[in-house]
Amino acid sequence: MEYLGKKDYGNILGFDSQPYSEYYYGTDITPQEMSKYFKGCKLKEIGQLSDEYASVWLTCNKETVLITYYRAPKAGLKTSKKYFIGILDEHYAALKKNL
Repeated sequence: MEYLGKKDYGNILGFDSQPYSEYYYGTDITPQEMSKYFKGCKLKEIGQLSDEYASVWLTCNKETVLITYYRAPKAGLKTSKKYFIGILDEHYAALKKNL
């Protein structure tokens, strides 16, 4: 996986939404193969949420985590990899433990 960057969202004052971050990567790993990349993780579900993105839910050591496969990279981010994915900060730590 190729790290592409991180974007922070939300409002620190909490008016719009709680602050959170999303980490972006380029990868050649298919959604079906993603659970093999992380030790101790199993594929739970793949969902096509819209034409813009799909969700990949994994179970890692009894925690459910989400990886989002986007159709196209976010503005300003580029990759030569086949897929562009995003991982929310609340799931990032759980996945990092399983590398």
